[in-house]
Amino acid sequence: MKPYKECRPTFLLAAGILLFCLSAWLNQTLIKPPVVISKQDSAINLNDQFLRFGFAGYKRLVADTLWIATLLESDLEHYRAKDLNSWMYLRFNAIAELDPRFENNYVFGARYLSIIKDDIPGGNDLLERGLRVFPDNRSMIELLAFNQTFELQNYEEGYRLYSQLATMPNPPRYLPSLLAKLRHQTTLDPQETLATLKGLLEGIKDEESALAQKLLADVRNLTIQIDLECLNSTQGNCSRIDPTGRPYRFIKGEYVPPEEYTPYRLHR
Repeated sequence: MKPYKECRPTFLLAAGILLFCLSAWLNQTLIKPPVVISKQDSAINLNDQFLRFGFAGYKRLVADTLWIATLLESDLEHYRAKDLNSWMYLRFNAIAELDPRFENNYVFGARYLSIIKDDIPGGNDLLERGLRVFPDNRSMIELLAFNQTFELQNYEEGYRLYSQLATMPNPPRYLPSLLAKLRHQTTLDPQETLATLKGLLEGIKDEESALAQKLLADVRNLTIQIDLECLNSTQGNCSRIDPTGRPYRFIKGEYVPPEEYTPYRLHR
């Protein structure tokens, strides 16, 4: 029988081969838990000051490279923190720092942040930065107006931005009705809003147009709303018939319209 010292290398080699085969078999048969690292945790973003001074003379080249890399790496994960720290916002912000006149960075970057990432503060910040460079960019004004109005319920700022949009060539057909509703949300004066709607309606020549029909419906709904608030309060001199001439009904202690209507307010 061979001494232990002579058998030891052979034993270790056999044990190693056995362990290697066992590990290979386990690797093939066992289901391993997936390791998932979100892009938010793995993305690399550089400091603004480093970008400003570290790439002097090559800023546009680096901005274009970052833009392409960002598009290739983009993800669909929503960012809920609302703290201007999503990796895509930081990337778009870095591109704006390198090349402030890269217009598509603001337009498409803000759309991606607002719609895909659900990062409204990041999208708005990028839009506001872009509008300081391109104050008449229609796409940026329209998206910022939508975010301020329907995402943040900042109706005064939404009214200002949509009013600016209304001064541009070929404004959207929905703007007169929307501006009237935004004005109503900011003043909460139904009589003033009703007068505004009627003034808009008088200025439309084609009474069969979609805009005219929309404004007619708004006038009808707001008139009914004003009448019902008057009838169901202690006020006097209230109209007891709706805009079509039908009387309001008194049911279970309150006045109701003769048929269903949509209360006048801002809808998303």
